[in-house]
Amino acid sequence: MLVVALDGAKPAAFYQQVMQGIRSLPGVEALSLGEPPPMFGNEGRVATEELRSPGPPKGSGVRASTMIVGAAYFDTLRIAIVRGRSFREGEHSAVVVSATLARALWPDQDPLGHTLQSSKGELLEVVGVARNTNSERFGELDGPRLYRLPTAGRTPDVLMIRFAGDAGSIEDGVRTLIHSLDRELMPRPRTLDAMRQEMALTFWRLARLVLFLGAVGLLLAVIGIYGVVAFAVSRRKREIGIRIALGATRGVVVRTILGPGLRPVLAGLAVGYVLTIGGVYGLAQVLRETPLAVSTLDPLVYLAVSVILLGSAAAAMLGPAWHATRADPVVALRHT
Repeated sequence: MLVVALDGAKPAAFYQQVMQGIRSLPGVEALSLGEPPPMFGNEGRVATEELRSPGPPKGSGVRASTMIVGAAYFDTLRIAIVRGRSFREGEHSAVVVSATLARALWPDQDPLGHTLQSSKGELLEVVGVARNTNSERFGELDGPRLYRLPTAGRTPDVLMIRFAGDAGSIEDGVRTLIHSLDRELMPRPRTLDAMRQEMALTFWRLARLVLFLGAVGLLLAVIGIYGVVAFAVSRRKREIGIRIALGATRGVVVRTILGPGLRPVLAGLAVGYVLTIGGVYGLAQVLRETPLAVSTLDPLVYLAVSVILLGSAAAAMLGPAWHATRADPVVALRHT
């Protein structure tokens, strides 16, 4: 997939001329205009338009984002139409809705043939239901979405091209063609994969920094637990010697040391859960307009962190505990 941002001030005839020329390039399989392009963030995709069935008052509908696309948009991006069909050229009152929007408006009905009323009062007929997409944020499906053809005064200015073969030659061909039609335009064709990788790399740098700080924090926690437990065990040598002299097994001694040592760790995890949920919720609000989706209640994350911290604490305690069980009871009883 190749994405080319054009000048939105150009007339519709210019876009048709560009598309006609690109179709003749070798390797081009499909192309369509659209807005905004995938992975360009949330600009233009905020769910601000209220869609509802004719009749109910304003405020009773569903908030959705509207995308102005060409008739070949779904074929170009290979977005499956799960019900009905795509719109055809000239069907300006026909729309395609995402599966999420269809379920929100007609949970127990077939959405095909239903009429939608836009926030401007336009009556639109649903001709198809498109599969939900994941084009705005990593790890999160897009929200309710409405697709429709360009209308007067609103022409999409991003061209998406599906091609086969070498990306470099297609990019050069597209750049040369557009520049030959308008010398003032200097397009920068980019593959969709390159855009996704660049965006992922930006957040991976941040993730590596967070991972490093987390590893340092975990290491300091393990060292601290080990030091505290080792000191506590050394203070209990006399007690351990008496227990062993009275017949206590190594398992009993280890449990005697691990039990009191793990209780504050469990209490710390409980407090940490409360603080973390609040902190992650705040982080999710900060990153709300970015392509990075933050899940505040992912059970696997909390479970993994709990296992790591408890395992680290237990491992830090086992060394001193095992060393104490191997001590000579006579030496331990003489310890002051």
